Parts: sequence; C-alpha cells; structure tokens
Amino acid sequence: MAKIRLVPGQLYFLREKDYLNSEISDYVKIGLVRNEKETETRMKEHQTGNPRQILEIESLESPMVENLETQMHHRFSEQWVTGEWFKMTDDEVKQAIAKAESIIGEQQSVEDTISESYDLGDVKSNGRIVDPTDDYREAWQALVDLKYDLEVVRTRQKIVERQLRAAMGTFAGIEGVVDFIEKTIADSFDKKKFIEEEPDIAAEYTSEEEKPVSGSFLLKNVRKLKDDDPNLKKELDANPENKPAFSEVQLGTELPITPDLTSLHANFLEFEDTIATLGWECDMAEAKLKCMLGVNETIEGLCAWKRQSKTTEKFDTTQFKEDHPDLYGQYIKPETSTYAVSVRPYRAYPF
Repeated sequence: MAKIRLVPGQLYFLREKDYLNSEISDYVKIGLVRNEKETETRMKEHQTGNPRQILEIESLESPMVENLETQMHHRFSEQWVTGEWFKMTDDEVKQAIAKAESIIGEQQSVEDTISESYDLGDVKSNGRIVDPTDDYREAWQALVDLKYDLEVVRTRQKIVERQLRAAMGTFAGIEGVVDFIEKTIADSFDKKKFIEEEPDIAAEYTSEEEKPVSGSFLLKNVRKLKDDDPNLKKELDANPENKPAFSEVQLGTELPITPDLTSLHANFLEFEDTIATLGWECDMAEAKLKCMLGVNETIEGLCAWKRQSKTTEKFDTTQFKEDHPDLYGQYIKPETSTYAVSVRPYRAYPF
C-alpha cells in the first residue's frame, strides 16, 4: 500500500456568495489546512483577489488530513468540477460532511495501528515462521477479499479507460476527459552497458553501501481474477490497451468531446467512490495484519514480510565523469520523447 502521511489538520468546506446580488454559488470547495494553520487563515488567502465572499460551511479536524482530502475528492468525483471545487446541493454537502466525519472516526481508530505498521517496516524481521491461528486467518481473509474486490472494480474501470483511449485514437487527448502528457526523457549515462563492457574501470568507481532496513510485504494465496471471474478477465483482454507510437500522435490536437464520450467518462467516474473506499479499507486491513505479524517474518501460508538491511554496490558516476569525460560521453543515451495519458477523475464540462 502507498504510505499514508500521518499529518494532522483541518478539512474545510467553503461556498461563495456574490457581493452584488447575494446569490450563493452552487460550487463547494473541499480543501485542507495542515497543523497549526487555521481554516480562517486559509479563507483569508482565498478571499484575496476574489470578487465573491467566502463562506465557511464546516471545518473538521483529522489526524490524516491529506488522506482524508484525497478520499473525499475521489468519493465525490461525480460532483467534482476541477481542482478542489465541487458542484453540490445543500443536501449533497451534508452527505459529504457526514462521510468526512465517518472517515475521520475510522482514522482515529486506526491511527496507532498504521503508525506501528510503519515503524515495523524499519525493524529487521527475526526469521521466525509462526503457525496460522484463527485470528491470523480472519485478518488475512479480510485483506485477501478486500484486495480482490478492489482488483475487480479497478478492472472494470480499466475497461472503460481502454475504451476511451481507443476512441481517442491518435489524437493528443480528449477535450475535458483525457489529458495528454508529453514527456522528454533527458539524455543519460547508460551505467548498465558501461559496467558490462568496461568491468575493470567500473570496479575502480564502485563501492559497497549499506541500505536502511526494508522489505516488501507479501500476501500469500491471494484470489486471482482469471480463476474467480474469468468472464471479466476475458472482457478486459477484449479491450486491449491502445498506445500509438509518439511519432503517430497528432500533437496539439484533442478529440472534441461528444455526448458518447461524456457518457463513457461518466461510467469511468462511477467507479472512483468504490475504489477510494476499498483502497482505504485495504490500508486499514493491511496495517492490522502487519501489526499482528510484528517482528516475525512469516505466518505460514498467509503472509511474509522479510525486512533486512542489504549491502549494495554504488557506482560513483560524478567522479567517473570527471576522470574520464570522453569515455563517459560514449555511453550517453540520447534524449527521447514519449507520453502518457490520464483520464480525469472530475468533470470540467457541463453535466
């Protein structure tokens, strides 16, 4: 799981009021302030240069405010317009606040567990294999099922994403739906090739370096999509990923948005709430199982977490370049251009 930053702060809900006609906007801003910075201070910053009055609806304390904000944005992606702004009725705002309060309660209940699981990641495992008790099995089964459910929903969303990319063809994105991100990979030293071809010289600039304690958490005997839902796997395979070569892309030209594309995008957004919910539940369940494992290395048949400090070889590229500039230049990989595409998890267009 991605590491959650245990940063406390406030999640705020703001609206805007027109000074001239007193109309209150349909838009709601869901944002955060960290630690000592108060929502009132943040409101003053938003007010500067804004021709509308900022109104605070609610401000909530959270022990993991960045995690909370991210969850809220994705759980309400169907109302998400852009940035931190959402188009919401008063009832929808009440629902959002209630959801935030519920998540905060969960955060408070698992804060110590998550923190402990992160601390355990920095401690060497003892190599011990323990037997799978009923408690271990229950925690393992909960995590296995959650991860499988998450994979199913992500797969369904991926099918829609691939359909959008197929519709995009060689256009550089879809207006308001898919962003085209051009990337330039700068020229770089091909260290691997150099070491293979010049091992004696490379050895002069190589030294041993001890890395901090680390190790990947491995969940065993997981459920697989191809076994539990072969039809969904076939549907995914029937929608192959479309990625034309960079040279084939019509740079600077987006595919105009159409009702069919907005409908397809709406299908994509429908999964965001469930993905955010299951992702958070997976985070909590994994932290619990890690803490149950503790400094042990394996729960027989269920999971393993080997944490150790490794000694690796470090090549001093800077010194080598200074001593052998010509040879260094012979192993430079030239600059290349590539791209990525990203389906927006919000709707910055009429809906």
